[in-house]
Amino acid sequence: MAGLLQQQIAQNNETHKKYKAAIRAHEKASNYFLASKNEHQSNLSLSKVAYLSGWIGHYRKAALLYVSMADYYLKYNLKKHSAKKFFFRAGLLYVAIMMGGEEEEEEEESTN
Repeated sequence: MAGLLQQQIAQNNETHKKYKAAIRAHEKASNYFLASKNEHQSNLSLSKVAYLSGWIGHYRKAALLYVSMADYYLKYNLKKHSAKKFFFRAGLLYVAIMMGGEEEEEEEESTN
């Protein structure tokens, strides 16, 4: 239940273009889903974190998340086909990093 509420908060933040707050909410949702042993929902939230991180220019964080998700999917025969798309996305992000397109992540951010 807490994970679903955090997802709604994240979606609301996305609607209002508060992407950093949305990322934090999706990360919390992922943690709540993991605590309740719902790995599928957790991975959906992590996928959204990776997408939004890439969207705001934090390519390294997004790439690392995509690689970890791909590694997770490789463990399951029925999900192995999904690993390919996550490795591809991570590869594109690494190319962007090598081209110098990553913004520095701020430790402390202003309130949106």
